[in-house]
Amino acid sequence: RPVSPSVSTASSKPLRMSTPRWYHGTISREESEARIYSARARYPGKSLFLIRKSGKDPNNYVLTCIQNRSDSRCNHIKLMVQIGGPGNPTTYQLQTGQGAVQPLFTSLENLIEHYKSTAADAPAPIGVFVPVEPETSASAPPPVVGQPPVSAAAAQSLPPPVSRPAAAASAAPMLLKPSATGLAVTVGSSVDDEELLVEGYLTKHRGVGQSRTRWFKLSTKKLTYYTKDAGELIASCLVDDIASVTDLDKKQMRVVTREPFGQSHKAEMVLEAPNQRVKTRWLHAFKGEANTSGGMRNHEGRLYVEGYLSKVQQSVTSSDKTRWFVCTDQHFAYYKEEAGEMMASVPLGNITSVGPTPGDSKAFRVVANQRFTATGSNEVTCRCESEAVRNKWLAQMAKVIPEEKFLH
Repeated sequence: RPVSPSVSTASSKPLRMSTPRWYHGTISREESEARIYSARARYPGKSLFLIRKSGKDPNNYVLTCIQNRSDSRCNHIKLMVQIGGPGNPTTYQLQTGQGAVQPLFTSLENLIEHYKSTAADAPAPIGVFVPVEPETSASAPPPVVGQPPVSAAAAQSLPPPVSRPAAAASAAPMLLKPSATGLAVTVGSSVDDEELLVEGYLTKHRGVGQSRTRWFKLSTKKLTYYTKDAGELIASCLVDDIASVTDLDKKQMRVVTREPFGQSHKAEMVLEAPNQRVKTRWLHAFKGEANTSGGMRNHEGRLYVEGYLSKVQQSVTSSDKTRWFVCTDQHFAYYKEEAGEMMASVPLGNITSVGPTPGDSKAFRVVANQRFTATGSNEVTCRCESEAVRNKWLAQMAKVIPEEKFLH
């Protein structure tokens, strides 16, 4: 569960973030390899990584990683740090020595999140990031500031960091409490350690003419947003770095972070939901009330993926219907609309097959041993916004549905 917010005043003391579990401080090359190899028994089939201080150059870091093959060996990749000054942020960059210039990041956390989300194109065989030696305690953790990657040229023209604003005195914001379970540790968490609470499109308001509709995701670890569903990562913020969430009028809410967050490098954003019901489910999620009513979850189980999909009609005389689909570790269901009325649901144990639809790169089909759709069918074909969205759905469903039920 996430950190539960409470109503408090703006004078509450700021929260300190835990040392990231992927940071091991000053250890030798040999010791880093020993920790990687010893972790394989705890994380079978996973690509592993850790970050340590460089022994040769204490001003920089080293990424030690290994691919998820039994015959793989550790790689050690230098992380160059360029200390910033007035008007220029400190940046971090992988030095791969492979010719291609890697992007700059203004935090190690966002560098890791970027390569985690683009594992197929990563410059090293690191695959999916997972924590290594979670019990390890490292002093003097690296700075973690929630900023997106920037180009080398843009890094020279970024504005100075924005000071942390106080919560609005006219509202009663929800202030996040400290976590006793290390929820601040976002990057490198295992699949079972981070739970998705809610995702969907929200309109981000930054001023006149600066509104953008983006795909947002809130988990027990972080708030993240993308260009679109299954699109490019824009920015990620740790849950423990969210200072307050305020319910505004109508469909809007204000999110204030302790550090600048997003491309505009501000510590506050106003988010607008499609309607008040959707806003309510987001507020419930921020408060950690994942199983309450109000449209947050009307079905049981842990959430893995959700979003609008086109329900393909089997009859040629009927038109496809856009519905809000949800998959948890208990049910596959769809609703009339986001945060709306449930129309159909089937227990995962009754699903007999899941797989891509032949001849349609954007669609997949779910078949059950019972009739479960609103039209009385035992199967449903879902067409996604893009092939990337379809692949996202199949990847998430593969986490909760046995492999033998998947058709390839």
